[in-house]
Amino acid sequence: MLLKIVLVLTIFSLVVSTGCETQDSGTDTEPPEYTQASELSQAKPYRVIGEGSVVCDLPDRKVGLWFIVAEEATGFEEYAQTAIQAVRDLYRLHSRDHTSVLLIPNDELMGLYYASASYAADGKGALGLTGDAPAKEMYWKLRAADRQFTGQELAIAELWFEKIPDFPSKDPLSSLSYDEQALRQYVADALNIPVAEVILPQMVYIEYEYDARL
Repeated sequence: MLLKIVLVLTIFSLVVSTGCETQDSGTDTEPPEYTQASELSQAKPYRVIGEGSVVCDLPDRKVGLWFIVAEEATGFEEYAQTAIQAVRDLYRLHSRDHTSVLLIPNDELMGLYYASASYAADGKGALGLTGDAPAKEMYWKLRAADRQFTGQELAIAELWFEKIPDFPSKDPLSSLSYDEQALRQYVADALNIPVAEVILPQMVYIEYEYDARL
């Protein structure tokens, strides 16, 4: 059963579905090799480019987050099914209680993604809990974009995330750790575009329902 529900999300930083503190470990991982599920006919080849380090409050709960790239994937179905296939493969390879994947645009940009997919083997989500009463099992959580980021969106995001450390905030009362206006001007000058066009990408995500048990 497939269900589409449109959601709108403005991306300002890396979004992870685990609810846990996550940092990229920068480790490279060879893509696992498993037979593609028959219902995932639109999944594309992918590369695992790194594993995130996930810290959860439950010491006995093993969780994993991986970043993948799939150059051939375009559009909602291909993004979603590729992420699902990667979760299936990585779950079988590592046997984590909770396995999650972010399909990102390229090897460098981990602050944006095309699809997120996660699977809890016990149906208790990322945190080992069931949903509201009556208890709702939470095996899969999936969503994907329905378009590609434009070249300008990617260029803006790459410069933005790369240069944030170079523009520390001088305002002790600011809620941001960086000088947003100075950074925005820098990006505009570097890309030769108006400052008004320097906006971090906004993406529409669509929820994808998938109920296979692994």
